[in-house]
Amino acid sequence: MPACTAGQLGVAGSARAPESDGKVLGSFKVTNVSARGCTVTGPDTVTAVPLPATPPPAQAPGVTVTGHTAGDPASGLLPDPSAEAPVLVLEPNRAYEVRFAWVPSARSCPAASPGPSAKPAQGGEARTPARQPDGAGAPATSGAAGGDAAAAQGAEAGTGAQGGAGVAVSHTPASGDPVTRTTIADACGGTVYRTGIIPQAAP
Repeated sequence: MPACTAGQLGVAGSARAPESDGKVLGSFKVTNVSARGCTVTGPDTVTAVPLPATPPPAQAPGVTVTGHTAGDPASGLLPDPSAEAPVLVLEPNRAYEVRFAWVPSARSCPAASPGPSAKPAQGGEARTPARQPDGAGAPATSGAAGGDAAAAQGAEAGTGAQGGAGVAVSHTPASGDPVTRTTIADACGGTVYRTGIIPQAAP
């Protein structure tokens, strides 16, 4: 059976609310939306990039991506690696998941610098300063890099230890497209543990 092409795949990414220890479980669900079966050979690519809430000279702690192994810090959230399939025949309307777990480091997010004060206009109303584009560092990756600018919405500058900070996690199937991104809010330094291909039961 031929390999899956980009046009055959639909991808949805999501991330749950943080656990009490700050860990976050997320996933990318990949569905064959075509009328023809195809083969997934993997591995899919998962990348992560910090979305800092503070301008230079403040630096966001580092973000890394690594494969999930038995006994690692994400073992309570991710399935045993034996559940992964190196090759998968994906029939129409069938899906697989690539799951990930965010494990924050002990280092806290850098404090945000207060932005310029809004000066009241005539009549007493305060005008909000024009929003500036956010910066983002080079992505950590477990394969080829990929992503889009949509996740910058989670990187708005704010105040407080973690105001506006986040980590954008992106997924790219072996076909090279589509690229799907989800954002972990209020996150800085840490590690993204990712699984391989996990087949899903028929709907």
